[in-house]
Amino acid sequence: MKITTRPNAGKFRKLLIACAASAGLVMTLGIGAAQAATNDGVGIGTPHPATNVTVDAGWQEFITDGIGIGSTKGPWNFTSTTVVKITVTDAFCHGDEFAVYDNNTLLGETSKVVPDVVCSFRLYFPASARADAAILDHGYSQGTFFVAPGEHSLDFVNTVLWNATAAGTGAYFRLDSVQLTKDDCKDGGWQNFGALFSNQGSCVGLTQHLAAGS
Repeated sequence: MKITTRPNAGKFRKLLIACAASAGLVMTLGIGAAQAATNDGVGIGTPHPATNVTVDAGWQEFITDGIGIGSTKGPWNFTSTTVVKITVTDAFCHGDEFAVYDNNTLLGETSKVVPDVVCSFRLYFPASARADAAILDHGYSQGTFFVAPGEHSLDFVNTVLWNATAAGTGAYFRLDSVQLTKDDCKDGGWQNFGALFSNQGSCVGLTQHLAAGS
């Protein structure tokens, strides 16, 4: 895939996003890129300090700098002792789509959506109310991914921008712990965890490992 960025045409929209931050959206724009490289070459850029995040802490906002470039505060690092559900949703203009990486490995991509012709802007207070509203609107690109217990380093890379002149976008993610049981694995239930398990046995095996460590 040819990666292109638009450093000039999108500056105006970035200023609008920054203004929204001062109104309570708690956004922070910065110059930077994703971690050093991802497994398919997307997200290559200048490394910068990671951001630590806590599981079960609610919605976290991230900002990207354009196609093929990760979040300005990423990677987002956390350690979990349980399976973790990662929920991602766009929240500003319909049409932005993302690839989600963990430790430089692609977890998957958010859903395909139809872009806005005109993006309507609305303020939310508190800022997290925007994510609560967006997750109920399937016109926004969204995705759910699962990771096993351990150390993780997430980043979010734009694969599509809602508008060709946009230099980046804002979106949200949250991390929720999942108390996995053997029953969750049975009758095909292991398939509800995305690509985390290859079969029922691997799912049950993780529950046994977790039980032995408790």
